[in-house]
Amino acid sequence: MRTNAFSLITILTVCIGCGQTACFAGTPETLEQRVRRQDISSFRQAAAEGRRDLIPVLEEYAELAVNPLEPVRTEAKLALAKLGNKKYLAEIIAELTTTNSPAFQAELDLERRGGLQPTRAVYVAMREIRSRAFKKLAYINDPSTTKTIASFLYDTEDPNLDPGKGDAVYETPAQLAVRTLRNIVKNAPQSDDIATWQQWWEQNKDKYP
Repeated sequence: MRTNAFSLITILTVCIGCGQTACFAGTPETLEQRVRRQDISSFRQAAAEGRRDLIPVLEEYAELAVNPLEPVRTEAKLALAKLGNKKYLAEIIAELTTTNSPAFQAELDLERRGGLQPTRAVYVAMREIRSRAFKKLAYINDPSTTKTIASFLYDTEDPNLDPGKGDAVYETPAQLAVRTLRNIVKNAPQSDDIATWQQWWEQNKDKYP
């Protein structure tokens, strides 16, 4: 009896030490299993590996939560857009270009509940959502978004006129556009200079429908 108990403790110790899920059975989780248990990091891995077989599960998660800002929902939509789903890509474009997206409305409600006055709440919510949208588009890396992103090369308004949240320092829309385009465009200018990018766009915009 003592031998059996000692053996069990030994096995459990080895299992904990290896750090692998389902290690006790000797079988680490598959990517599909991780996706199905809503391991957010696995969503991007699925997209990177082109796992179209996991699209139905990701689509379920994309509409799972009521809150558009819920991480599982957000990351599922990102993965789907990366996998070529134009519906969710269009949603992210709307986050960048309009104040009609569900994500913007959710952020606006959050800012209002935080005590911001209506005008200031709109300003801060738009800044937050737009900043995230640029990052999403850089990740998705779809050339079809180039024209939309490039339109912000001319928006150099300082977003720090209203400090908003804590000590965060925000880049201008033009700076965010440069950062995003550099991730998407081949043979892009190596400069961070906005005027250089504006000139590049004027010379190359006919290449992008």
